[in-house]
Amino acid sequence: MIEEPRNIEAEEAVIGSLLINPNVINKLPLTMDDFYVHRNGIIYKTIQKLRRENKKIDYLVITDSIEADGKLDEVGGSQYLMELSGKVPSSIHAEAYAELVFDASRRRGILRTLSELSKVAYDKSADIDTAISTAISQLANKANIQGGAVPVSEFLSRLYDVVSEKHEHPVNPGNVSGIPSGFIDFDEKTDGFHRGEETILTAEPGLGKSLLAFQMACNMAKEVPGVVYELEMSGQAVVKRQIANMAGIPTRQMDRGTMENWTDFVRCWEEASNLKLFLSEDTRLTTATLRADLARLRESHGIQWFVLDYLSLLKDRFGRDDIERTAWLSSEVHGICKDLQLAGLVIHSMNKQGVRENGGSQADLSGSVRVIYDADQIIVMQQDKKWDNQVNLIWTKLREGELPKGGISLVKKPGLPAFTNKAF
Repeated sequence: MIEEPRNIEAEEAVIGSLLINPNVINKLPLTMDDFYVHRNGIIYKTIQKLRRENKKIDYLVITDSIEADGKLDEVGGSQYLMELSGKVPSSIHAEAYAELVFDASRRRGILRTLSELSKVAYDKSADIDTAISTAISQLANKANIQGGAVPVSEFLSRLYDVVSEKHEHPVNPGNVSGIPSGFIDFDEKTDGFHRGEETILTAEPGLGKSLLAFQMACNMAKEVPGVVYELEMSGQAVVKRQIANMAGIPTRQMDRGTMENWTDFVRCWEEASNLKLFLSEDTRLTTATLRADLARLRESHGIQWFVLDYLSLLKDRFGRDDIERTAWLSSEVHGICKDLQLAGLVIHSMNKQGVRENGGSQADLSGSVRVIYDADQIIVMQQDKKWDNQVNLIWTKLREGELPKGGISLVKKPGLPAFTNKAF
């Protein structure tokens, strides 16, 4: 029988290092559960507790604390602690030992996840979609080396590094700190799309929300790589509209072969081919396969954003009705943005009241209110009441910064499937 991955020598070296210098525990990415040998985990957890209590830590204090918890015999007595204290000459390599322990722990976790998934596969009564989604989430966490809670100083250190870098190299006037959408007024309101955040775009049918989302995607792909999941239209139809926009050629002329300037078509085709953009038209997509594909593209191509057109077309069958299902979908997609640190632009449908009244509030989103809570920003697209060739974007939620007062206006290009900035 093949044994589970383990590195008992590294576990003992970690504990030995901590017995020499307990302060190094703040640098280690371990929890009690990462230790294969249970008694090593107990000792590690005890040192963690003593450290949190700001107590002086040495061999005798650790022994007394374990004995007070009634676990001294469970760890092999004081003699075992004495043996561990002589395992290493110093604590200088503690972090390297901890990485070996953590690597073995991750591998055991992967095997256990796959074992549970295989049981579900044999159980015909099990919910396979939920099991797959849970398994992929667990595997993604292992791949990203995401652990439990850590001292707030770790996040403060990251913040300092980011702000320090921005301070030394400030954003130039006219640029944004996030991923630019290519629409001046939009980027002025939002500072671009930001990784780890989910943006919901909603509108009544026929206003062009999918068109706008793909146009933004092509603009973002000029700067950083990303992917579009088109569940409603064919991939070829989507890219045809974008080439029409870039070349100024009506789609009907492409369909009929009556383009007046073939050179413009080829030039824009080549330009679009060089975009850092991936596209999927697979209508079988679920939140599980979405997470898996995004994790793959992030690792292999460094994508930083995705567009999902649209939420309710995902094939997850979770929940008895539309309310439960959209709550599940919203939570999963928001978790994907956060876990994989990707900016997500997600198209979502409007309810009947929103369509009937040309909605402009959060209450106009269809399905569960969970969608409202999960989103980092919510944008409603409306037909302008005065100008037929103009749409307005209204923000009903913006997690970062002050909610924009008023919206912005975009103008439909005459005869072309595209929007442009409104000229004042």
